[in-house]
This record gives sequence, structure tokens and C-alpha cells, in this order.
Amino acid sequence: MGTEIKTWEIVDGKLAFIDSALKTERRTEPYDLEPWLSSNPEIIGTDIMIIGRQVKTKSGPIDLLGIDKSGNTVIIEIKRDELPRESLAQAIDYASDVADWTVERLGEVCFEYTKKSFEDAFGDAFPDVDSENVNLNNTQRIVLVGFSIEASLERMIEWLSGSYGVNINAIVLSYVKTKSGDELLTKTSIISEEMEQERTRKQKKFELTERHLRRLEFWKQLLDRAKSKTNLHSNVSPGKDNWVTAGAGKSGMGWSYVITMDRGTVELFIDRGPEKKDETDRNFEKILNGRDKIEKEFGEALIWDRVEGRRVCRIKSLCEIGGLKDMALWDGIQEDMIDRMVRLERALRPMLSTIK
Repeated sequence: MGTEIKTWEIVDGKLAFIDSALKTERRTEPYDLEPWLSSNPEIIGTDIMIIGRQVKTKSGPIDLLGIDKSGNTVIIEIKRDELPRESLAQAIDYASDVADWTVERLGEVCFEYTKKSFEDAFGDAFPDVDSENVNLNNTQRIVLVGFSIEASLERMIEWLSGSYGVNINAIVLSYVKTKSGDELLTKTSIISEEMEQERTRKQKKFELTERHLRRLEFWKQLLDRAKSKTNLHSNVSPGKDNWVTAGAGKSGMGWSYVITMDRGTVELFIDRGPEKKDETDRNFEKILNGRDKIEKEFGEALIWDRVEGRRVCRIKSLCEIGGLKDMALWDGIQEDMIDRMVRLERALRPMLSTIK
């Protein structure tokens, strides 16, 4: 037997062992434990939001699917009793499928569960993180949850995590029903949350270094290629951010190229500042009034992005050919983004001329 939690209640100055379990109290995994954990994901990790429950994969349903604030998917496998070593293979099987999921697929899962877009759900869970700067599903984490753990599984988790930096952990819970009828749930982790977060920070530092260099090269190529098509960004230097921006000739407005690992975006952003949100909204509404004419000139529908409670409004178009990770497709991605930027500027410029 590996890690297990036992509980004693202090009654009249004496310790009384509490021998309770979900099964004996007629509590079940799908009807009790999963809802408890999904509504309080902090018991699994303080940096996790749940985006799906009983999510279908090629090998069966994932009990809970989460996203952490770094954009990593979190596969959560729950057992009502002891965690057997086989649960690790099961979770790895799920993770190997999720690793190939696109941003769109994850967005669909998130909307089905939360009734919100991924961007809105992520912003609500992690208001200090910009979802557009998150490298979604670059890494998969596995969290096994049970009420005890086989010694061999505990040993495997510690070895995989310590020797190879595999993002895997196990949470051992203890369900307690006191003599007064109160129900309690406590936990311990095989890998401490502090160690897990430190490992994630180290991995993220390496990933960011590599990603920054790749962004720099992508922007060098795109800006050089764009010079023969438009002078909008002719005075802009390539950088390591996931965006490059040029002013639109109006206060608080700019033309931006944005690249993530999966896709590119071109946009006009409107942001008059935190004290002038009403001006930002008025300008967005003024442009929106000409939507039909603008989209006809652009040649296809645009995304009119204004979210209640967010400062910035955006009018944008997506390049679905690929993203930063698809280096073999960079030529086509860059050509498509430049073409979209040229058409976007041409379609919006008449309306911008009416804004003070």
C-alpha cells in the first residue's frame, strides 16, 4: 500500500478513528465526486480551470479535462477507491489523443461545458493572463485522483516526474463523515504543488526562449515580404512578442498582425484607454454600423470582437493555414496574412476617416 490518509475526530478529549468511505456512504464518482472536483478545481491545483467533463476520446471518456494558466491541457482521471498502476496507462492513452487536438476542438469542448467561448472562460479563470499569448495545448499534464495509491504507481510517478520531468501527479483524497454528520474532503499530493509549479516554470522558460526566437524570425520574414504589398508596417521592427503593430492614424487604434502556434490573425484594435472605455465602444459601434459595406469590400465575414468587461475591441480576420509551429507553411501563412491586412485596411479606411 502506498500513500493513504486516515482521520481521527476529537470527541470529549479523546481520539475516535473515523472509518468512512464514499462507497459505504453511498457517494458515487459520477454523481458526487466529479461534481465536487469540477466545481472546486483548486483541490486539484490552484492554476487549473475545468473545461469538460466525461470528454470523449478515441479510448474512452476523460473524467475531467482542464486547462492551466500556461495553456497546458490537464487530463484528470478519478477513482473512487485506490489508484491502481493501470490508471497511469489509461491517462497516458487519453493524453496522447488530446495532444493532437486543435484550438477549435478544445474551444468546442469548453463551450459545451461552460457555455462560454474559450477566451471568455479563460479570462474569467485567469484575469491576469492574456489568452492570446498562451501557447494552448503545447504540453499535457496528467493528474490521477483517488483515495489511496498503489506503492508501485507512487514510485512510477516520482520516477517519471523527478528523472524525466513528466507532467504527472497524483492526488490522494480522504473522505470523512463525522459523527455529527459533517462531510469533509482532505488531500495530499505525491508531488507537492510548489515543486509542480517550479517544474512548469522551468519548462515554460525554455519554451519561451525557443518560441521568442521563432517569432523573431517569423516577423522578419513577414515584414520583409509585406514591403512590396503595403507600407502599413514599413517602419516596424520585428520583435519577440506574438504581435507587431502599426498605428492607424487615430488615437488608440492600430493595425496588428498576431501569430500563435496554431494560426495567424490580422486586426484593427481600438483602445482609448481605461478611463475612456465609452469612447472605445462608441468608435467600435460607429464602424460596426457599416458592417455590410465593410465585409463586402473585404470579401468575406469579419470577426467583430467586443466582450463586455474588456477594454479593447477588435475587428479581425483569421488565417487558418497554420501557425508558428508550422514552419514548412510559413510562406503561405505570411502571404495570406499580408493579403488579409491589405484588404482589411482598404475596407476599413473610409470609415476610419470619419472618426476624430
